[in-house]
Amino acid sequence: MKLSTLLLTSAALVVAGSAFAADLPAKKGAPAAKATGCSAFGAGFFQIPGDETCIKFSGYMRNDTNYSDSNRGLVNSPNARINFDVRSNTDIGALRGFTRLNYGSGAGTMDRAYVSIGGLSAGKVGSFFDISGSNGINFGSGLGNDSGTGVYYAMPMGGATATVGAQNNGNGVDQDVVGGLKLPAGPATVNVVAASHKNAANQGYAVAATVSVPAGGATVNVYGGVSNGAGSYVGGGADNTGSSANDGTAVGITVLVPAGAGTLYFDGGQTSTKTPAGTARTNSYGLGYDLTLAKNLHLIPEVFVVDGGSTSAVLRINRDF
Repeated sequence: MKLSTLLLTSAALVVAGSAFAADLPAKKGAPAAKATGCSAFGAGFFQIPGDETCIKFSGYMRNDTNYSDSNRGLVNSPNARINFDVRSNTDIGALRGFTRLNYGSGAGTMDRAYVSIGGLSAGKVGSFFDISGSNGINFGSGLGNDSGTGVYYAMPMGGATATVGAQNNGNGVDQDVVGGLKLPAGPATVNVVAASHKNAANQGYAVAATVSVPAGGATVNVYGGVSNGAGSYVGGGADNTGSSANDGTAVGITVLVPAGAGTLYFDGGQTSTKTPAGTARTNSYGLGYDLTLAKNLHLIPEVFVVDGGSTSAVLRINRDF
């Protein structure tokens, strides 16, 4: 075959193929499915395309600039948190999965990871005793220093809610039995929690309570707790040695007052822990102001004082989402 004939034949095939393709209907890519809101679960949830599951992302990014009389210098501490809240309706009720990740000081932690349906929750739910209502950045009430990992069931009882559960104790092996009751008392709210704790020597216990009272536009939280052989719940002492450090008490008050474009808060408390040398008491105080500069943007200065003259100050810039 001559070269000219071959070229003419090839050109004819290309033209014919193009004409045939032009007669075919054009194929377009399917449009991307749009995420829609999930009004049944509240603001911020959206439905995963192609699925009945709804998800919400939340958290913050922030920087703390700290000064203390111990280091006598400024230390910047950036950190972040992201929450994954996944929900869907099932034949046996609303199903929820929640995970919380924290990042700071070059390391990451997961301090929440649980599944719940109806009143039943299982996993790392958080401290069952964390009921003090404290607001300070550096302030610690002395309540709630337990692992908060277990199985819990919350049951409504009229206007009250009763919760029972079994959770890991300090050694991560035995299970503690915990229970609580939260109920309205006129304008106030009362929250009472208790735990039966197995330590190395015997069976211990801890009990704590908070009363939250609205006062004008302010809110006052008063709390107290006592432990015997269960110092990790109240007082922050050891609770697996069988020593007297298992015993502790914690009392305190938190006051929140709306002020201008933010909230002024005060925290004060005393933690007592028994030691072989006697009873060690620590008083601590926190005073701060949570100023809303813009939507989801907060500027928070705070001063924190501990017995013995230890004083620290922090300026936090916080962006929520």
